[in-house]
Amino acid sequence: MSSKAPADNSKSLGGSTEKSNESSRAGKLEKAADYVSKGDYWMSPEENHSNPIVRYTHASRMYVSAAELYRSLLMWRQAGESYVKAASAEKSKACVLASATLSADAAELFERVDTSEALNLYRSSSEVFAGLGKYFTSANLMVQAAELQLSENAKLAAADSFSSAANLYLAEDKHSLAVSALHSAGSILVHEDAYMEAYSLFERAARVSLDDNLARWHAPRLTLNAGLCMAAAFFLPDQQDNETLKLKERFENYHTLAAKRDPKFGAGRERRFLLNVVDCATSWAVNDLIDHIWNYDHVCELHPHELQALQFIYEAVKVGPPPGSVRPKMAEADMKHSKQIVEYVNEEKEIWVQMTHAEMLRSGLLKQLEDEKEKDQIEALEDAKREYYLKHGITEEEKKKRERERDQVF
Repeated sequence: MSSKAPADNSKSLGGSTEKSNESSRAGKLEKAADYVSKGDYWMSPEENHSNPIVRYTHASRMYVSAAELYRSLLMWRQAGESYVKAASAEKSKACVLASATLSADAAELFERVDTSEALNLYRSSSEVFAGLGKYFTSANLMVQAAELQLSENAKLAAADSFSSAANLYLAEDKHSLAVSALHSAGSILVHEDAYMEAYSLFERAARVSLDDNLARWHAPRLTLNAGLCMAAAFFLPDQQDNETLKLKERFENYHTLAAKRDPKFGAGRERRFLLNVVDCATSWAVNDLIDHIWNYDHVCELHPHELQALQFIYEAVKVGPPPGSVRPKMAEADMKHSKQIVEYVNEEKEIWVQMTHAEMLRSGLLKQLEDEKEKDQIEALEDAKREYYLKHGITEEEKKKRERERDQVF
């Protein structure tokens, strides 16, 4: 009896699966096109149509159904266009909120195929949400637009979008999100060498953060960023002049007010580092500037935008003062302050030496007392032994014999 091998049906099954997938895709495409045509029919202004509200409602439903089918087929442009048509239908019947929501859905789809159209939809829907008082949703859409602009390398436009999002977040009292948006905008502007604009954003972020119990812990670092941008702005080509103390005079007012506003900054390492940077920048001390930057980064890691500002300052300081300028002389107040620091250091050094000497004397005295105490204990033990030997009539020979036996045991 002959046995036959089982037939290989894998190829036939694979082919049938592919055919079924193709037929299913073709069916979805045909159905989506039918939905679009029905939506166009309901939108067309013919006499035989019913109430406009009913017509626009039917049209919107048809367009949304077509968009969902196109999305399942990964046809992003057709899906986005269907959502736009649905948004137009909702707008025609004065449903502004539904229209803005559908426009935002269309923008997410257009991100994959047409970024300019996506940005226009994000802006228009964000304006509508803001007009309806939904500032949080409007701000989220502006953040999405800013991230899209960053991906397209439109950095200045992205910074403007982040700044607009911060204003909308503040309208909803979302201080943490507003600070994050302002920080993102400032970081972008720093990399574009727009230091004065970045200074304004970081300074505003520092003020906003103080109004929130959670965000206020970021205020010292934000104030540091604002101060670094202020210092970098002084070395821009259109800002430099022969008055090399201009930065220091302006900065003195800034960091004093910032310290009064935020005591944590006034007593923190951020203010100390900022003072060191400005002092080195105004005195053109390159090596000291590098040392301060390295020391601070070793304790608290610097962010990329902070390093960008510091590198800009370093490059300007390394070149030296502009032609015709004079190396700034130390003001009388600064000389007095420096003299006080030197006197304080010398006084501290002298106190430390005295304390060290006193500690050494104290330790020597304790050692001497311990030696004397041990000596007294040994003498008392010897006296007790002598009394014991005399009491029991033990001679010197017996005493030595006992000591020898004890030594042998131990």
